[in-house]
Amino acid sequence: MMDLPNLFSSTPNKDKLFLGLIMTEQTVQAILWKIANSKISAVKSSEIIHISNADEVIVKTDTALQELGELSENLSDVLLGLESSWVNPKGVIDAKKPLLKKLSEELALKPIGFVVTTEAITQFLSKEDPKLNSMLLFFATNKISVTLVEHGVLQKTESVGRSDDTVGDLTEALARFKSGHKKQLPTNIKLISVNLNTEEIFEQQQSLIATDWVKEGYFISTPNIEILDNDLAINGVVNQGGIAIAKSHGLNVSIDNSNDKVVESDSKDFAFKEVKVEEEIGKETEETKPTQEDDNLTAVPKSFGIPISSKKLPNIEKHQEVPMETAISNNKPEQNTKILPKKQNKLANWFHDHKKFALIGFLLGVFTLIMIFIGFITFSGSALVTLQLNPKSINKDIVITLDPKLDKSNFEEMALKSEIVSRNFFFNQTNETTGVTLVGEKAKGKIQISNKTDGVKTFPAGTSLQANGVRFTLDDDVTIASSSVEIKQAEEVKTYGSSEANITAVKIGAEANLDSDTSLVIGEFASSSYEARVMETLAGGSSREIRVVSEEDLNQLLSEVKKKILEIANQEYKDDSKNDEKITFISTNNITVTDENFSGKEGDEAKTISLELSADVEAISFQNGDIKPLAERVLSDLIPEGFEMVEKEPQILSDVNEESATSSAILVDANISTQAIPIIDYDLLKQELSNKSLVEAQSILTNKSDIKSAVIELSPKILESIWKKLPSKADKIEFKIN
Repeated sequence: MMDLPNLFSSTPNKDKLFLGLIMTEQTVQAILWKIANSKISAVKSSEIIHISNADEVIVKTDTALQELGELSENLSDVLLGLESSWVNPKGVIDAKKPLLKKLSEELALKPIGFVVTTEAITQFLSKEDPKLNSMLLFFATNKISVTLVEHGVLQKTESVGRSDDTVGDLTEALARFKSGHKKQLPTNIKLISVNLNTEEIFEQQQSLIATDWVKEGYFISTPNIEILDNDLAINGVVNQGGIAIAKSHGLNVSIDNSNDKVVESDSKDFAFKEVKVEEEIGKETEETKPTQEDDNLTAVPKSFGIPISSKKLPNIEKHQEVPMETAISNNKPEQNTKILPKKQNKLANWFHDHKKFALIGFLLGVFTLIMIFIGFITFSGSALVTLQLNPKSINKDIVITLDPKLDKSNFEEMALKSEIVSRNFFFNQTNETTGVTLVGEKAKGKIQISNKTDGVKTFPAGTSLQANGVRFTLDDDVTIASSSVEIKQAEEVKTYGSSEANITAVKIGAEANLDSDTSLVIGEFASSSYEARVMETLAGGSSREIRVVSEEDLNQLLSEVKKKILEIANQEYKDDSKNDEKITFISTNNITVTDENFSGKEGDEAKTISLELSADVEAISFQNGDIKPLAERVLSDLIPEGFEMVEKEPQILSDVNEESATSSAILVDANISTQAIPIIDYDLLKQELSNKSLVEAQSILTNKSDIKSAVIELSPKILESIWKKLPSKADKIEFKIN
């Protein structure tokens, strides 16, 4: 039988070194870790190396291992930290076996076990903080896993496919939690990833922080979202995987391993088919044949196609310490045995002669200690029982009169003394203009006017002319001579009197640009008497549309700014009501403009119009102290028998009645609500619980219909572990209502 050296007991100060690989679809990180002096620790780790494609896995893994330095060169035993998507209940999924097999063969590695990285981190965090209450958010390659941990115990894990919308992914996971989880979720979220770099996970954190999770209904207060260091993955894999590996080799380590989950490299655990070596490698060589010295080996399973020894190192007793003298006596003659000094021999002889007396004294001492302990529990032990009662909601719609003229509130008439307050608010806004008008130039030019009559004719400036429906006027007075007749060649030839004149179009526009020789009608005169013709083409006429400020623009802007000021005022009054425990403000929506400044007036050419407006907005206020007596007056008849109104102030939702907003006494449509809690005889309940075990007391409390939940705390805290009973004296039990 092969004599394996005991690496952990024969040389207790020598470190036992192992390799570790944390692998994802996109990254790999190598670890050098050790078991020494009953402790597990990481010695060194590589950088997180990113993998672009499957062909790079071997090369990038080799690069990561080389970063571990000389101490790792001759090591082959490796612990694997794998993504949860690489594993199913039977072991490593079939799709990943060829990759891990090739990795082991080409890099001469011997896998000794694997852990799921996210589970290892969760276990590690729970052991670091046994009272941990948190949501652990793991970013994997293709999915996001959310794990709920309450009081250090893993309660549930939900996984969703990972998209570009992390907020949406987390919302989907939280929705699944809420459907089956009655308690409030912890308001602490820890972000963990071995894939994302610092900048990427920081971006994820900021997007989650920017979301109003309270409004979404998943938390009662804004959750604290923090990023955990990447080294946490190293510590989780090394500690949780190392503990189970050490345990399987009979080694004792200082970390509690009761809940560690690790899969050793056995064919059953990895879900690989157990085959003979020669079936996988080929013809059996002399070196691979089992020898008689290997009788102590179990069958050699195959994982990734590499033989993985199932040998276990010799077991070591927990905390076994071998005195040097004993070790020497095992190999030397008896005369070397250490002799006790004479003083110690006398003491031993005395105990030998007084065994009964010593035993009785010991028993009396133990009895005395027990009685002291019982007395300590009786006189100093106490219990605090925190109860959450089953309340009933009570509400009623009423109309409250808020009257500033009252000297004091009149609850019978549901009228409260109030005060009118006024505050000035400012707002400015710019709108686009909607008015449109035409601008341009009028056509001008020269005409010739002919006088066909026998008399001289004078046309004053402003005389109207028209052609083709376009009107013109004379720029100046013009006088035209009368026509004349001459005899030429025995015939009469009539010559019209004529004069030139300047005209201008009445309206702007290109339609007044008349061509030369165009005939124009002068006033109401017939063309047989007077005629005008364009001498040269009239020019200069043009027109275009422009945006201008309209009356509607001014009215619309003023209305919108007033409305915005009312919104600002209403919100400010509401905020002040929340922040002031004594006074509630309700806006009356009465607004008075104190300063108005438009950037333009009606008709001005402009694409936009702005308004700066200051206005006073009134509100009416009343004392919150008047709400409770009013609620008692209104709701007292609605409280069920056996219930009483809670001490906290009732809630009131109100809205000013618009018909009364302008009067001195304002009517408010209100819904007033509160909660009623069961009336419990706490003295009787103390008697029921006294001297009961924690389990019995919890059962008594939770079986009462008026009690929703109960938490029992014993003081001193140690009593919860060793005594587990409530005090026998009722006055040592106190109640707290949550």
